[in-house]
Amino acid sequence: MHSNDTDTAIYEEKEGGKSFLSTLITLLQIIAIALIINAAIKAFLLRPYTVISGSMEPTLMVNDKVFAEVVTGYFSKPQRDDIVVFVFPGKDPNKPIIRQTTGDYLGTIFNSFIQFKWPDNGEVEYVKRVIGTPGDVIDIRNGKVYVNGSQLDESSYIPSNVRTESLGSINFPYTVPDKSYFVLGDNRENSFDSRYWGPVPEKNIIGKPVMLYFPFDHFRFFKG
Repeated sequence: MHSNDTDTAIYEEKEGGKSFLSTLITLLQIIAIALIINAAIKAFLLRPYTVISGSMEPTLMVNDKVFAEVVTGYFSKPQRDDIVVFVFPGKDPNKPIIRQTTGDYLGTIFNSFIQFKWPDNGEVEYVKRVIGTPGDVIDIRNGKVYVNGSQLDESSYIPSNVRTESLGSINFPYTVPDKSYFVLGDNRENSFDSRYWGPVPEKNIIGKPVMLYFPFDHFRFFKG
């Protein structure tokens, strides 16, 4: 009887060892799958960004954290009023463009030419609002924006007393080229945008912010 008890105890210990190893392997598999899914989401669906300038205030504030989805760009074109994330459409923005701009707006450029950054790898992107789509005629006069001859209603994202100045870098009226987009920051007095360097090529657009997730009391989804 004693021998049987010993045999049983040894058998159970072996089974326990197998169970632990099996659990460990399963756990590692789950972790690996989670990491793969996380990488896939970042690469193909959602990318996390941190806002590091005030050029989109009050819509996006400094240190706001958002998720931008990148899949829509493969299936649909940006529309007017969409907020988009994109790669700067010119050469190094630190060199010729800043030096070419003088006067009261010099400080504007230093404050806003860096707009978005990856929270983990330091890559820099821009975020602005689409004002003009391919073929649209954009005009800026008397502090207001006109699209195809009609004043653009911007009351949902900028105060009525905010003026939009042309700044002289782009000649208006301006026709947006094919496969390009004219973008502006909501903080018109502190935004480095299409008024300086022209339209954004379609191929430069990465995606659109879909959710502001931090600070938590500002949590919201973006339209579109």
